[in-house]
Amino acid sequence: MTFEILSGPDTAMPAAKPKPTSVDGQAESSVSIPGLLAGEVGLWECDEGTFSADRSAFAEVCYIIQGEAVIATDGTSDDRTVAAGSLFVLPRGWRGTWTIHKQVRKAFVLISDETPA
Repeated sequence: MTFEILSGPDTAMPAAKPKPTSVDGQAESSVSIPGLLAGEVGLWECDEGTFSADRSAFAEVCYIIQGEAVIATDGTSDDRTVAAGSLFVLPRGWRGTWTIHKQVRKAFVLISDETPA
């Protein structure tokens, strides 16, 4: 059995595509590592602008490798700035908006099992 390694800042990303939930016409790109039965692990990159996000079906662990964004939780005034070095969890059921000020590259883990968040 073998495993794959992605080098956060150095991994070449696939061509960016339009982000479906973008307000500003952003483009995004991602690459995943195979091997999980449920969930996903990979790298994601997105350029400046605003988009909505919905984590109804899974939790997401995020580590920001580069860039800067403000993440706003729907229905609250709890806006958080994340930048290179930030590690956080968007719990299952979270909904909100990302406003990216400097292109973001993040490592992510999607956890899609049904364990309570």
